[in-house]
Amino acid sequence: METVLHVIGGIWIVVGTFVVLYTERARKWWIAVTDPIPFKALAFCPILVGVLLMIAAPTSHTFWLVEAVGAFAVIKGLLLLLIPRQEHRDWLLGWWRERASDVTWRFAGLLGVILGVFLVLRL
Repeated sequence: METVLHVIGGIWIVVGTFVVLYTERARKWWIAVTDPIPFKALAFCPILVGVLLMIAAPTSHTFWLVEAVGAFAVIKGLLLLLIPRQEHRDWLLGWWRERASDVTWRFAGLLGVILGVFLVLRL
């Protein structure tokens, strides 16, 4: 299960660094990757990552942090899955893709790097 923490943490570090350094390219990449995927299918990604984190949490020294991040990911995925109307989905995707500022994107990338380091180093 340590491998799961290393893989997820490594992905978060790489993607977070890319977002911080190349914000506009990251935004275009995110649109290109997520555009053809249905919204409901996108909701399963945080659920899967959250479940994997919650299963792998006992191998970490900061069990509570990994467990909390996994639980929040599952909750986020369930909320995305259960958003009732198409207008809300369009608003959420439109905001993140077009209206979120570069500072917001960089903050999300920095958060990804920090959480990725915690997972990889098993702090």
